[in-house]
Amino acid sequence: MNFDKAFDLAITMLKANIMFALWGHPGIGKSALGQLLANKFELFFIDMRLGQIDPVDLNGFVHKNEVAGNFDYLPWARFPLEGAELPIMYGPDGKMLVEADGLTPRRYKGWLIMFDEVNTAPRQNLAAAYKVFLDRMIGQYKLHPRVRLMMGGNLVGEGLAGALPSPLVSRAAHIVMTPELTPTVRQILGPSISAFLTNHPKFIYLETNEPNTPFPTFRTWEMVRKHQLANGGSSSLEAMSAIVGSAAAVSYVSFAMQEQELLGYLNGVEAFPLEKSQDLLDYLSCDVVQLERHLHRFVAEWHTIASVKVENLKNGTTP
Repeated sequence: MNFDKAFDLAITMLKANIMFALWGHPGIGKSALGQLLANKFELFFIDMRLGQIDPVDLNGFVHKNEVAGNFDYLPWARFPLEGAELPIMYGPDGKMLVEADGLTPRRYKGWLIMFDEVNTAPRQNLAAAYKVFLDRMIGQYKLHPRVRLMMGGNLVGEGLAGALPSPLVSRAAHIVMTPELTPTVRQILGPSISAFLTNHPKFIYLETNEPNTPFPTFRTWEMVRKHQLANGGSSSLEAMSAIVGSAAAVSYVSFAMQEQELLGYLNGVEAFPLEKSQDLLDYLSCDVVQLERHLHRFVAEWHTIASVKVENLKNGTTP
């Protein structure tokens, strides 16, 4: 299912405190979805790569008790345990947020721990994680009751991704994500990239077989968006090729040049010329609100075609 449908389904799992796993191609937005979930419910987001930690991080570190003459396992401080205080919230500027009284620190309502790349982790890591997933415990210590758990991983066969053991499969709900340009993804990527991907959907996700070669996916398109924002609103062909690969970069640059021409019509004329109606309709179709706003500017039969397009987009009957 697409990003938005996966998000809606994950919300229901989170409310029911059911652990769930997000599966999909690399860079499809699994971690981004986890962060959005955490933001929605005001949960502190902990993104943990299961393959990059040691089993001792999950079981606890050996600690000798000199008085009793034995040893115990101390839990990793990164995991919120029973009795832990809810973390304080900070704004983008790094300043502590406060409640309406202006004095009391504003706190998160809990935690969301995402175990990412779970199906590329070594078997010993998965075995150590069973206690976390099944019993919600780190060694002999229980996780805080306001902790929610989720997993993420690539599809089986992609890279080093394999299948999960059956006991773990049966302890979680499984959501398979597909690359599709949804309203939420459009908002993340911005209007220009979204318009391009609407008109060139093959570049939404196009993995390459060439080693160490960039390819277009939601993650890399978001990198393009960040590069544009940091460099005056545009990126060079060389920069884009380094992020999404040469084929996608060349197509995008060509589209961007046409986009400037179309923006000239949007900002300069009252009635759209007939010979540009198709291009303008395709360009505006990535945002039904904008298309409806400019509907009156289409002339002759193009007004009818654009009206039908608006209705189809609202009803979800048009990709």
